[in-house]
Amino acid sequence: MKFGKQLDRQLREKWRPFYVSYKRLKGILKGVAGSGRGSSTFHAALREETARCSAFFVEKLEELEATLEAAAGDGDQSAAAFVEILELRRFGFLNFMAVTKAVKKHNKVAPCTLISAASVLLHQSFFSSPRLEAMAQRAESYLQHKGKAMERFSERERPATMGGAPPGLGVMNLQAPERLTVVLDLDHTLIFSVSRKSRLWRQQADNLSWSIVMDHQPEPVCVFPRPGLVDFLQALSGGCDLVIFTAGIEPYASPIIAKIEVVSGVKFSRRLYRRDTTRCPWCATVKDLSVLGTDLARTVLLDDNPLSFSLNPANAVPVLPWTGGVEDGDYLLEQLLPVVRDLQERVDVRPYLQQKYAMSTWFSKCGVPIPGIQQAAQGSGVEDASRSFQGMQDLIDRMARRRPVVAARV
Repeated sequence: MKFGKQLDRQLREKWRPFYVSYKRLKGILKGVAGSGRGSSTFHAALREETARCSAFFVEKLEELEATLEAAAGDGDQSAAAFVEILELRRFGFLNFMAVTKAVKKHNKVAPCTLISAASVLLHQSFFSSPRLEAMAQRAESYLQHKGKAMERFSERERPATMGGAPPGLGVMNLQAPERLTVVLDLDHTLIFSVSRKSRLWRQQADNLSWSIVMDHQPEPVCVFPRPGLVDFLQALSGGCDLVIFTAGIEPYASPIIAKIEVVSGVKFSRRLYRRDTTRCPWCATVKDLSVLGTDLARTVLLDDNPLSFSLNPANAVPVLPWTGGVEDGDYLLEQLLPVVRDLQERVDVRPYLQQKYAMSTWFSKCGVPIPGIQQAAQGSGVEDASRSFQGMQDLIDRMARRRPVVAARV
């Protein structure tokens, strides 16, 4: 099914007039020539659509804040308001997707007048709202508790003091998914670091890098943050638990992570380093997500090294590696962020990610049987695993030549 039809099926009917009209924007693009003629019409329509959407978002948010304040102690009214809050968050997500997709189509038909979706979205209230995220966290906590409580009683046995679900809502509607745990690689995913003596540092360091002093290094290291890093982390921090999992050693990575936290204002819930990785015959630094102790149905790993995923291929979002160049554009905001936002809405991310990136299939094509890897990891022993993976260097060479499909499209 095409994106437009999929989007239309997700819209909440009573809010339909306030969504960004992807259909309208797509229709305008039919008249935009490759030279960019007619692009100004698209620009004007995009501004009009996002302004209407943002105005409704702000009005609805204020209305829900007032409702919650007035509902103090009223369980049914609070439950209804919390459901609306989660709907409003979804409203923002769907509009985010519509804008991103429409801008991408515009840039294909009018490459002479490129638009940055990030520059459009960063000014929109529905894109990133700390107020909404704080309310959504309350809503998720309340509705999870309410849903579990309702499951303990049949309709006949439920005490009158407990209240019921708002009209039209069943128990399943009252259960919100847990917060998504987003596990982020560091080098080549979020940053790129080089020696201060390198040519890249001399060319770009004045305005694109951080100079970080490390205890084990005689000279400061030049660290390039990936374009859009701060906005990317800030956009995710309200609705996700962010974890750094790097194959780097702690003396190297810790000062960089601390710098990211200071610059972005975002605190990572956990930091994992090389000592936390798993040594396997095919890779010395595999990132086994089970060490986190989180629900793997609500955990995702973003990494540029496909071998990092080999113990959890169904939780993988392969990332395009970054080596410090300016050509990366808005990859974090326009390619990765839509994927993670979509995952926030899913009860179990694994079926979707397996279908989207097919990492298990990719490993098999490279000669790595995933069941064999998992059995080796579950205790068959390093020696047995080594015998199961004869010719490992050939395997790694094949992997290097055959990159997986990365998060490169919305």
